[in-house]
Amino acid sequence: MSRAGYTPLHCTAQNGRKEIAEILIKKLANVNVISENGYTPLHCAAQNGHKELAEVLISNGANVNAVNKNRHTPLYWAAKNGHTKVAKALIDTGANPLLGRRDVRLLKLLITLTKNDGLKHLGKIEESQQEKEPVDDEYELLKYSSLLREDRSLIDVVEKDTFDNLICTWFADVSNLTPNQRKLNKELLCILKGFLFCSSKSYYDYVIKLKDFLQKNENNKEDLRTIVNLERGESKLTLLHALSSINDLAIEGFIDLLLEGGAELNAKDDRGRTPLHYAACSSFSNINFLLKKGALSISDEQGKTPLDIAIDNHNYHLEDCFLTDEQKNLKEELYSALVSNSQSQLEKLLNEPKNTQNLKKILNLHDYKGRSKILQIARNVLHNKEDLRKEVERLLLGAGAIDYEGF
Repeated sequence: MSRAGYTPLHCTAQNGRKEIAEILIKKLANVNVISENGYTPLHCAAQNGHKELAEVLISNGANVNAVNKNRHTPLYWAAKNGHTKVAKALIDTGANPLLGRRDVRLLKLLITLTKNDGLKHLGKIEESQQEKEPVDDEYELLKYSSLLREDRSLIDVVEKDTFDNLICTWFADVSNLTPNQRKLNKELLCILKGFLFCSSKSYYDYVIKLKDFLQKNENNKEDLRTIVNLERGESKLTLLHALSSINDLAIEGFIDLLLEGGAELNAKDDRGRTPLHYAACSSFSNINFLLKKGALSISDEQGKTPLDIAIDNHNYHLEDCFLTDEQKNLKEELYSALVSNSQSQLEKLLNEPKNTQNLKKILNLHDYKGRSKILQIARNVLHNKEDLRKEVERLLLGAGAIDYEGF
């Protein structure tokens, strides 16, 4: 391995040597091995435009959504360097254009690169452009991102700047509102728009503005509830959907006030996704807050729960948010038994009938790299006790732990 942590497979991918890559993989080279900067061989192939080599890696289990230390995916590098065929191959095999840094400018570049190159859904995009009046680019890109993926299994995260542009379009989307509802809609959106880019010192000023707005309209609850729960745009987003997806601690106060104003906690968008699904993309604090308020962990139209969305987006650190108190206690007991090298206590916990329902969930938590969390703890704690480590691994795997592919 070189000083940068590049393995022979990294170097082969970088140079496009497909035949050598196939030999290395047959010799059990890890296709998901990472360098010191978090680059996988697929990053190297994508960055340098080696489509055939990228396809070899993907067909042998390479993670198309791997993120390096700078939050760049293979798709990011393929798009940035203009490698259209590699970008198409990545998207067609499940690459998510909004993972990593979620740069809408990159998404715009990606669409520009691929619109004449046969991606499955770009015809739909072209049709939608002809049928509708043009609106803000970033608003359009937010919709386009879902069309780039056939299964549309990943949430489109609404960042602050994108939400600002969404609000601009929502000001004009008032065709089905009464005059009073239009007035309320404008006031509410003005408050939210101002909050998005205010300084931390001004944050509470906008919280107070929203609180005053809600109190002023207490006698107008029916119209207020209509505005707060208005299904906006093609995606039928409510304000709570959009706010829940923004990863900012300051958002919590606004969510709380909107709920007081009658916002539907479990409102569904056009794909059956709730605000909790949107929070599951990135926001630890929003998930905990919504759950505390009583949000339900329900499935969308594809059968995906908010936890599934978190895992799909490689936000493994969010898994703990969805554990019950009983599951959290069991997790601590299991980890404590591992750290203290207490095999007898571990066996007892794994074999107790009362733990059956919760055990599988704990055994299959991921670490931040997507590996089995409990197996990694065992391997780290028992790295110099090979016989005991193997026995503990056997017990954990026998109880239902999964040693995730590639690790």
